[in-house]
Amino acid sequence: MRNKSAFSLTVLVALVILASSSFAMGQYVCSTSSASGICGPYNDTDVTDNGGGNSNVQNDVWNPQTGWSQTLYTVSEGRWWVTANMASGYTGVQSYPDTDILFSSWSPSANPTISSFSYMYSSFVSTVPTTSGTIEDSGYDMWFNSYGNEVMIQNQVVNRSACTKYMTVLATNLSFGGSHGVPTNKWNLCRNGGAGSELVFQWVPPNGTSTNFGVSSGTVDIYGMLAYLGTHGYLASSSTITAIQYGFEIGSTGGTAENFYVDAFSLTASH
Repeated sequence: MRNKSAFSLTVLVALVILASSSFAMGQYVCSTSSASGICGPYNDTDVTDNGGGNSNVQNDVWNPQTGWSQTLYTVSEGRWWVTANMASGYTGVQSYPDTDILFSSWSPSANPTISSFSYMYSSFVSTVPTTSGTIEDSGYDMWFNSYGNEVMIQNQVVNRSACTKYMTVLATNLSFGGSHGVPTNKWNLCRNGGAGSELVFQWVPPNGTSTNFGVSSGTVDIYGMLAYLGTHGYLASSSTITAIQYGFEIGSTGGTAENFYVDAFSLTASH
């Protein structure tokens, strides 16, 4: 049992980042083309006290349109890619391939509360297509209270409007970071519906009409964002953490096959 110890998920030590991603075909250890296909579980004992088995990578095609295809290839929970072919012009979300970290096995108690952490931050390196036919956003999908509450952190948007254009705007130009080596970055906060609906932190676009903005690599202060939500009454700090995911909300690939890469992903926290 651990009470105030530090632990981390660090899935790639040396990063090799090229314009077309650092992967070579044939490097993967698992592959699936099923809409609900999963690779894993991965036994990262730095994340949980029960010998691991708490993280997977999911293909997660949850809203497929006619003619779709998507194949997931994984090296580890922090290094994987999908080849997706999604109908041209679809502006919704067809799939969310992602690393899925489940918190049900964390100690000293299952599904720890937000307030039980002293810090939590995550780093990512991704490579996504930015053609005129690509419609997607990259980022975190975080679930609380047995999937009763949802919070997203969108670090990159391709051919989609900023959340401030179609969601309820709760705050703009919020700054998070500045400790534990996490740089300070600015985010807008939106809500997709009424009170209690999905909350979205989104990288601040360079101007109000931007549809391509954000960053493909960086580090985010997850705990700082969650603490802000608690302070302002959007999500109680006593909420339990169910899962933290990172991946791509893919709407369209222009009707051609495109590759989306997670070159590196890590989560570090003190609990």
